[in-house]
Amino acid sequence: MGCAKAKKASDVECLYDSDCATAGCSGEVCAVKEKAKDIITTCVYKEEYDCLKKTSCSCVDYRCKWDETTQYKDCMKSFK
Repeated sequence: MGCAKAKKASDVECLYDSDCATAGCSGEVCAVKEKAKDIITTCVYKEEYDCLKKTSCSCVDYRCKWDETTQYKDCMKSFK
């Protein structure tokens, strides 16, 4: 068995879910907590943003992103 490839420091946004936060006018962006307060988006609400209620902004593979739960994926299918 080989060892997992070590991440470069520049590739690591987070280690814990608490390192991430939502941002944007409608809470549609998942970002690093320290940068979230500075993220500005246009205040346009899209129906698919309701799907975000079925997931959370989490640390996934050292990146802040939406955790693609089954419920979230199922919800998003209706918008494709």
